[in-house]
Amino acid sequence: MVFSLVIYPFIDSVRVSLYFYSLMRPGDIRFVGFGNYAKILTEPFFYRTIRVSAIYSAATVLLSMLLGLWIALVFNEEFKPRGIFRSLILIPWAIPPALSGIMWRWVLNSNFGALNGLLFEMGLIKQGINWLGRPDLALVSVIISDLWQNTPFCVLMLLPFLQTVPIELIEASKLDGAGSWATFRHVTMPYIKSGLLIVVVLRVMGALQTFDRIYSLTMGGPGGATEVLVYYTWLKTFGSFMLGEGAALSYIIGMMIMALTFVFMKYFYVEE
Repeated sequence: MVFSLVIYPFIDSVRVSLYFYSLMRPGDIRFVGFGNYAKILTEPFFYRTIRVSAIYSAATVLLSMLLGLWIALVFNEEFKPRGIFRSLILIPWAIPPALSGIMWRWVLNSNFGALNGLLFEMGLIKQGINWLGRPDLALVSVIISDLWQNTPFCVLMLLPFLQTVPIELIEASKLDGAGSWATFRHVTMPYIKSGLLIVVVLRVMGALQTFDRIYSLTMGGPGGATEVLVYYTWLKTFGSFMLGEGAALSYIIGMMIMALTFVFMKYFYVEE
């Protein structure tokens, strides 16, 4: 079972990445070695998608981690309806990304979207804003939809680490005159550092593999403003039917994710 579902597809995809393999020319399959990798690394579109992916990943990972940490700190305090809020905040995370993208496409619709309607009622705009049709706003809109869905994941991951912080240490730091920031930095942070590493690694991996949100919201547009690496891979494979280049591009993305994970892990252990 493992061989048929994991090992064989992996070996075969590596083999395909070393061949010129196009469904438009099924009779012309030939070995090109690392030619597919070299071709991709010389394409301007590849570096454009890297730039878009870097902006998207950095914004979503950093903001979702900060928002998630802030909400987790609030939920770690004692207040009466805490259990209800803990349950409700998980609803966005439970929605499939493709369905979430469709929902946000309706919310951001320039003619009858809920967001434009709210801004219009508040007197902030005079006409509808084309959130998904403007290159300067489309990526921001996708980032906002990602934050709405994935911030609860950060809360879920960080809250158990916050609950391991001894309350006696927090009370002692307050008695010593430490402020909220000093208490968080010197008492809370050492206990949640490993949790932050886990969140960063998982969120980076998720952000770099984003496809369904882009597909359902913007289809990479307008003008490639939201075309991330995995969506570019899909276009290579199923848009241009270049299976060899698509396989090579997927392994380039995989190596990038592994390199970033190694950097984060090494930095964490050096800090420890």
